[in-house]
Amino acid sequence: MLEIASHCAEFIISHVGNFLDISKLETSKIELCASPTEILELVRKIVCMHRFKAENKQIFLRLNATDNIPQLAMIDNSRFTQVLVNLVSNAIKFTSEGGVIVNVYFKENNPTTAA
Repeated sequence: MLEIASHCAEFIISHVGNFLDISKLETSKIELCASPTEILELVRKIVCMHRFKAENKQIFLRLNATDNIPQLAMIDNSRFTQVLVNLVSNAIKFTSEGGVIVNVYFKENNPTTAA
């Protein structure tokens, strides 16, 4: 429980910075800051952070992940977290029965070459 509280506190602190980015977004001056991130671990933390909310609504919250997910991915951690937290939160909010499943899978990008 302490770990969940810690993750929630970290999210709140990073979320304050995201509110400051609204003006940058409105002026199209927002910059992405990609860094190596343990993507699956980040998704697990976000799902764990929302589990209590789902249980209170008497719905399930499940994470499904394929085995081929790279350990590290280059993403903007803050933006990814912000988007996924909003998606999971809204999914729980608007689900009245059953549950929410967060699926994580890796699809390789195979660009085709022009002839």
